Amino acid sequence: MDLNIPRMRPWRLLAFILVVARVEAADWDQWRGPHRNGVSSETGLKTRWDTAPKKTWEIPLGEGFSGVSVVGRLIVTMAGQENDEYVLCLNAENGDERWRYRIDRKFTEGHGNGPRSTPTLHDGRVFALSAWGTLASLDVYSGVEPWTKNLRDEFGGRQNAKEPWRGYATSPLVENGLLLVEVGGVNRRSVVAFHPDSGDIAWTALNDRPAYSSPIAITANDARQTVWFNGEGLVSLSSDGAERWRVPFETSYDQNVSTPLFAPPDKVFISEGYDGKGALMVQIGETGASELWRNDKMRNDFASSLFLDGFIYGFDGTTLKCLDAKNGDEKWAQRGFGRGTLIAANGHLIVLGERGQLAIAEATPVEYRETGSIDRVIAGKCWTAPSLSDGRLYLRDEKTLVCLDLRDGERVSAR
Repeated sequence: MDLNIPRMRPWRLLAFILVVARVEAADWDQWRGPHRNGVSSETGLKTRWDTAPKKTWEIPLGEGFSGVSVVGRLIVTMAGQENDEYVLCLNAENGDERWRYRIDRKFTEGHGNGPRSTPTLHDGRVFALSAWGTLASLDVYSGVEPWTKNLRDEFGGRQNAKEPWRGYATSPLVENGLLLVEVGGVNRRSVVAFHPDSGDIAWTALNDRPAYSSPIAITANDARQTVWFNGEGLVSLSSDGAERWRVPFETSYDQNVSTPLFAPPDKVFISEGYDGKGALMVQIGETGASELWRNDKMRNDFASSLFLDGFIYGFDGTTLKCLDAKNGDEKWAQRGFGRGTLIAANGHLIVLGERGQLAIAEATPVEYRETGSIDRVIAGKCWTAPSLSDGRLYLRDEKTLVCLDLRDGERVSAR
């Protein structure tokens, strides 16, 4: 791991080293976790809830759908409060606020107000994107701002009607020493690679319309690449921004939302519920990518799916399903969560329902095997996927953030 360590007092330097050293252990340092696949490597969790996990703390948070990123004992997320959007840093132990940074005015829209993007934590920095398109680099300990960019003004998204009309939702990706963001600009500036230290531009790419998905970084056929699900389809870029391959996949109003899902060693899965588009699995070859299978059995509205041991788990609208990744065949279906979200850890699915219901189930294609549930762990509409770090499960609705201890057998309120 390359460390770009700033000058700081000895105690802060030690804290910095300890925080960075944890990233590969139990941290959830970006959207969908350390590998952007929604799967945690943590073990030793409580997976049979005879008594429900303990709620260690609960705090009022604010509006928005931003996920929770965690490094060590620091939590970073975003929320809309009154008329503004804030980046918030909290103490993982008790939810106390460490610092806040006003990033923009609050975004309002019929499906929900506030920020959509999840902050990325990397080498002692926070990279956050407001729903109005302000990109900020912040110090993770103090919230001090080294630089900001207004994507709409600087890259032409607003002037050319290419900005996401439901708000910027993509989460920044750090890859190969660069900060990659879908900015929606013109003149081959749909994607921009920034130098993280300065915010200077390293390269730009594509003329594609932006959507609401977040990119991933993968290695397929010995080639490192980033994969983007934008308004025109699935696109792969090399480390210098050159286009490697693309597969068209368009929906009305560019409503491509879910994050691409890598199925090693050489496949990528995408899904979209808008227009009833359904699911597509592509296979990456030496010179391009081709369709492997397509069906309407998995239509992600906004929640991204998981790949585990050859199977895909995700939401087909309001139904949780398991599909065989080889051919798309449906293995089982389970209702009762509404438009929920999910992550996986310790061989289990952790499922958060739209109305705050929480369940844990074995990750198996045989059948849906629930091993614990809570009727309503949080009260409001839940459209944000859980985050898991160091045994703590973080859940949010549009008002509240809750922390559960999955290693503790004491209570919340079990079904």
